Amino acid sequence: MLLWPEKEGDPPSGFNYELWKVLEESVNATSELVPSPSFGKILDNGSWTGMVGLMQTNQVDLSLCPLHTFYERYFAATYIVAVSSCEKQFV
Repeated sequence: MLLWPEKEGDPPSGFNYELWKVLEESVNATSELVPSPSFGKILDNGSWTGMVGLMQTNQVDLSLCPLHTFYERYFAATYIVAVSSCEKQFV
């Protein structure tokens, strides 16, 4: 299962989603997208809400939404090297 940031009525899109679709097709796999309305916040008991909470409790396998590595999040989820694309422009 994959996490996707929930945007009202917006289907998944963007570089990470397109890359995931190519990977799925290349290994003949399918996945289920799980929407989440927030990145999450840490609670007093150490558990998390939102996307981080779904990963912390193993309800999803990974997130297609880049989550910045913060000290508190580091202990709730396993991070990998991010794959992203960006344009450089001089203004």
